[in-house]
Amino acid sequence: VIINAISANTGGIVTYTSNLIEYIGREEVEAIIYVPRAFNADSFNTPNVIVKKVPVKKFYGPVHRFIWEQIFWRKIVKESGADVLYSSANYGVLYPPIKQVLLVQGEIYLNPVYRDKVLPTLPRSEQLSAFLRRNLMLFSARHSIATIFPSEVALQAALDYGPDIAPTSFVNYLGVGDRFAVTANRRDWCEGGQLELLYVSVFY
Repeated sequence: VIINAISANTGGIVTYTSNLIEYIGREEVEAIIYVPRAFNADSFNTPNVIVKKVPVKKFYGPVHRFIWEQIFWRKIVKESGADVLYSSANYGVLYPPIKQVLLVQGEIYLNPVYRDKVLPTLPRSEQLSAFLRRNLMLFSARHSIATIFPSEVALQAALDYGPDIAPTSFVNYLGVGDRFAVTANRRDWCEGGQLELLYVSVFY
Protein backbone atom coordinates (compact mmCIF):
# COMPACT_ATOMS: atom_id res chain seq x y z
CA VAL A 1 0.00 0.00 0.00
CA ILE A 2 1.21 3.51 -0.78
CA ILE A 3 -0.33 6.20 1.40
CA ASN A 4 -0.74 9.90 0.72
CA ALA A 5 -0.51 11.69 4.09
CA ILE A 6 1.10 14.80 2.63
CA SER A 7 -1.39 17.06 4.42
CA ALA A 8 -0.42 15.76 7.91
CA ASN A 9 0.94 19.09 9.12
CA THR A 10 -1.19 19.95 12.16
CA GLY A 11 -4.28 18.87 14.03
CA GLY A 12 -6.26 15.67 13.75
CA ILE A 13 -4.65 14.45 10.54
CA VAL A 14 -1.30 14.23 12.39
CA THR A 15 -2.88 12.09 15.11
CA TYR A 16 -4.67 9.98 12.51
CA THR A 17 -1.49 9.45 10.49
CA SER A 18 0.50 8.50 13.60
CA ASN A 19 -2.14 5.99 14.63
CA LEU A 20 -2.27 4.64 11.09
CA ILE A 21 1.49 4.01 11.05
CA GLU A 22 1.30 2.20 14.39
CA TYR A 23 -1.67 0.09 13.30
CA ILE A 24 -0.22 -0.96 9.95
CA GLY A 25 3.03 -1.76 11.74
CA ARG A 26 1.20 -4.55 13.58
CA GLU A 27 -0.33 -6.04 10.43
CA GLU A 28 1.10 -8.23 7.67
CA VAL A 29 1.03 -5.33 5.21
CA GLU A 30 3.90 -3.57 3.53
CA ALA A 31 3.34 0.16 3.25
CA ILE A 32 5.06 3.31 2.09
CA ILE A 33 3.64 6.46 3.59
CA TYR A 34 4.52 9.94 2.37
CA VAL A 35 4.35 12.73 4.96
CA PRO A 36 5.25 16.44 4.97
CA ARG A 37 8.77 17.49 5.89
CA ALA A 38 7.65 18.78 9.31
CA PHE A 39 6.14 15.42 10.32
CA ASN A 40 8.09 13.74 13.15
CA ALA A 41 8.62 10.14 12.06
CA ASP A 42 11.61 9.39 14.32
CA SER A 43 9.52 7.77 17.07
CA PHE A 44 8.19 4.98 14.86
CA ASN A 45 9.88 1.59 14.68
CA THR A 46 7.84 -0.33 12.16
CA PRO A 47 9.97 -2.38 9.74
CA ASN A 48 7.07 -3.04 7.36
CA VAL A 49 6.15 0.66 7.09
CA ILE A 50 8.51 3.01 5.28
CA VAL A 51 7.90 6.66 6.14
CA LYS A 52 9.16 9.07 3.49
CA LYS A 53 9.21 12.85 3.39
CA VAL A 54 7.46 14.37 0.43
CA PRO A 55 10.07 15.36 -2.19
CA VAL A 56 9.05 19.01 -2.40
CA LYS A 57 10.11 21.75 0.00
CA LYS A 58 6.92 23.78 0.00
CA PHE A 59 3.53 23.98 -1.66
CA TYR A 60 2.61 27.47 -2.81
CA GLY A 61 -1.10 27.21 -2.25
CA PRO A 62 -3.75 24.60 -3.11
CA VAL A 63 -3.41 25.01 -6.88
CA HIS A 64 0.33 24.23 -6.78
CA ARG A 65 -0.29 21.19 -4.59
CA PHE A 66 -3.12 19.96 -6.83
CA ILE A 67 -0.94 20.19 -9.95
CA TRP A 68 2.00 18.51 -8.17
CA GLU A 69 -0.16 15.62 -6.97
CA GLN A 70 -1.77 15.03 -10.35
CA ILE A 71 1.58 14.98 -12.18
CA PHE A 72 4.53 14.16 -9.92
CA TRP A 73 2.69 12.23 -7.18
CA ARG A 74 0.97 10.15 -9.85
CA LYS A 75 4.41 9.21 -11.19
CA ILE A 76 5.63 8.24 -7.68
CA VAL A 77 2.55 6.07 -7.20
CA LYS A 78 2.94 4.41 -10.60
CA GLU A 79 6.60 3.59 -10.00
CA SER A 80 6.12 2.43 -6.40
CA GLY A 81 5.02 -1.09 -7.28
CA ALA A 82 2.18 -0.81 -4.77
CA ASP A 83 -1.13 -2.58 -5.25
CA VAL A 84 -3.31 0.08 -3.65
CA LEU A 85 -3.12 3.85 -3.18
CA TYR A 86 -4.70 5.16 0.03
CA SER A 87 -5.48 8.88 -0.17
CA SER A 88 -6.23 10.16 3.33
CA ALA A 89 -7.09 13.82 2.82
CA ASN A 90 -10.47 14.23 1.11
CA TYR A 91 -9.05 14.29 -2.42
CA GLY A 92 -7.17 11.77 -4.50
CA VAL A 93 -5.47 11.21 -7.80
CA LEU A 94 -7.80 11.73 -10.73
CA TYR A 95 -7.65 8.68 -13.01
CA PRO A 96 -5.21 6.89 -10.62
CA PRO A 97 -2.67 4.45 -12.13
CA ILE A 98 -3.55 1.81 -9.48
CA LYS A 99 -6.61 1.07 -7.34
CA GLN A 100 -7.37 3.94 -4.98
CA VAL A 101 -9.12 4.08 -1.60
CA LEU A 102 -10.20 7.58 -0.56
CA LEU A 103 -10.78 8.84 2.98
CA VAL A 104 -13.04 11.88 3.40
CA GLN A 105 -12.40 12.99 6.98
CA GLY A 106 -13.91 16.41 7.43
CA GLU A 107 -14.98 18.11 4.24
CA ILE A 108 -16.76 21.19 5.55
CA TYR A 109 -18.21 22.03 2.14
CA LEU A 110 -20.48 18.99 2.35
CA ASN A 111 -21.90 19.89 5.76
CA PRO A 112 -25.60 20.84 5.43
CA VAL A 113 -25.50 23.47 8.20
CA TYR A 114 -22.41 25.10 6.73
CA ARG A 115 -23.71 25.11 3.17
CA ASP A 116 -27.16 26.51 4.19
CA LYS A 117 -26.27 28.95 6.97
CA VAL A 118 -22.64 29.98 6.52
CA LEU A 119 -21.59 29.66 2.89
CA PRO A 120 -24.23 32.07 1.45
CA THR A 121 -22.88 34.85 3.70
CA LEU A 122 -19.29 34.46 2.46
CA PRO A 123 -17.65 36.23 -0.49
CA ARG A 124 -18.11 34.82 -3.99
CA SER A 125 -14.48 33.70 -4.02
CA GLU A 126 -15.08 31.47 -0.99
CA GLN A 127 -18.26 30.09 -2.52
CA LEU A 128 -16.35 29.27 -5.70
CA SER A 129 -13.61 27.61 -3.65
CA ALA A 130 -16.23 25.50 -1.84
CA PHE A 131 -17.78 24.49 -5.16
CA LEU A 132 -14.43 23.42 -6.61
CA ARG A 133 -13.32 21.53 -3.48
CA ARG A 134 -16.65 19.73 -3.18
CA ASN A 135 -16.61 18.63 -6.81
CA LEU A 136 -12.95 17.62 -6.60
CA MET A 137 -13.84 15.34 -3.69
CA LEU A 138 -16.76 13.85 -5.62
CA PHE A 139 -14.63 13.39 -8.74
CA SER A 140 -11.95 11.67 -6.63
CA ALA A 141 -14.60 9.38 -5.14
CA ARG A 142 -15.84 8.44 -8.60
CA HIS A 143 -12.32 7.29 -9.49
CA SER A 144 -11.79 5.25 -6.31
CA ILE A 145 -12.70 1.64 -5.65
CA ALA A 146 -13.89 2.70 -2.18
CA THR A 147 -14.58 5.98 -0.38
CA ILE A 148 -14.62 5.97 3.42
CA PHE A 149 -16.56 8.47 5.55
CA PRO A 150 -16.17 8.84 9.35
CA SER A 151 -19.94 8.97 10.00
CA GLU A 152 -23.29 8.25 8.39
CA VAL A 153 -24.08 11.98 8.48
CA ALA A 154 -20.96 12.78 6.47
CA LEU A 155 -21.82 10.08 3.93
CA GLN A 156 -25.39 11.31 3.53
CA ALA A 157 -24.15 14.89 3.08
CA ALA A 158 -21.92 13.71 0.24
CA LEU A 159 -24.74 11.70 -1.34
CA ASP A 160 -26.87 14.87 -1.44
CA TYR A 161 -24.43 16.16 -4.04
CA GLY A 162 -23.32 12.90 -5.65
CA PRO A 163 -25.78 10.03 -5.18
CA ASP A 164 -23.89 8.03 -7.81
CA ILE A 165 -21.00 7.37 -5.39
CA ALA A 166 -23.26 5.36 -3.03
CA PRO A 167 -22.27 1.85 -4.29
CA THR A 168 -18.59 2.39 -3.41
CA SER A 169 -19.02 4.53 -0.27
CA PHE A 170 -18.77 3.20 3.28
CA VAL A 171 -18.83 4.42 6.88
CA ASN A 172 -15.93 3.55 9.17
CA TYR A 173 -16.03 5.41 12.46
CA LEU A 174 -12.65 6.75 13.51
CA GLY A 175 -11.52 5.02 16.68
CA VAL A 176 -8.88 5.85 19.27
CA GLY A 177 -5.36 4.60 19.78
CA ASP A 178 -4.40 1.84 22.21
CA ARG A 179 -2.83 4.36 24.58
CA PHE A 180 -6.33 5.37 25.71
CA ALA A 181 -6.98 1.85 27.00
CA VAL A 182 -4.69 2.40 30.02
CA THR A 183 -6.71 1.90 33.20
CA ALA A 184 -4.18 2.97 35.84
CA ASN A 185 -4.49 6.29 37.66
CA ARG A 186 -7.97 7.07 36.44
CA ARG A 187 -10.05 9.50 38.42
CA ASP A 188 -13.63 8.70 39.38
CA TRP A 189 -16.31 9.97 37.05
CA CYS A 190 -18.91 12.43 38.33
CA GLU A 191 -17.06 13.25 41.53
CA GLY A 192 -19.26 16.34 41.91
CA GLY A 193 -22.42 14.57 40.86
CA GLN A 194 -22.44 16.22 37.44
CA LEU A 195 -21.18 14.88 34.13
CA GLU A 196 -20.13 17.40 31.49
CA LEU A 197 -19.73 16.40 27.85
CA LEU A 198 -18.10 18.41 25.08
CA TYR A 199 -19.30 17.52 21.59
CA VAL A 200 -17.53 19.18 18.69
CA SER A 201 -19.65 18.70 15.58
CA VAL A 202 -18.00 20.97 13.03
CA PHE A 203 -14.56 22.58 13.14
CA TYR A 204 -13.55 25.53 10.95
